[in-house]
Amino acid sequence: MAVLYAGGLRVSEVAKLKIQDLDFDNLRVTIRNSKAHKDRITLLSDKILDDLKKLTNNKHYSDYLFETRYKRRYSIRTIQSIMTKAHKLSGIQKKIKCHTLRHSFATHIVENGEDIRTVQKLLGHKSIKTTMIYLHLADIRKRNIKSPL
Repeated sequence: MAVLYAGGLRVSEVAKLKIQDLDFDNLRVTIRNSKAHKDRITLLSDKILDDLKKLTNNKHYSDYLFETRYKRRYSIRTIQSIMTKAHKLSGIQKKIKCHTLRHSFATHIVENGEDIRTVQKLLGHKSIKTTMIYLHLADIRKRNIKSPL
């Protein structure tokens, strides 16, 4: 779930993520052949770096990041099921899905003052109109905007 949120990934992208897609040194994740068969680069949080390094230890470079015991990648449904269980354990009443973490990622980086074009690139949106939704969701009080005066 942390990988979903940290980079604003789609659940299908997490399922296809391979160890070779992680750049620990530059804190980047390469998403390959995603929606519309495009590649993009997004963020990797230093807060989950140690956990990811442990997870990838003794694995081959071309292995999936999240694998079953039979060396197959997790299905989208399995990841969604993990999210459902985590949601129940959290005690959060609001309805949450895997895609909620993608929305939260985008909203939070907008609130932190990132420009909308950068958010568009990180999310892999073709149209800026799709990304503009996050401007409306962002709490203006939390944005680091200062008067030009």
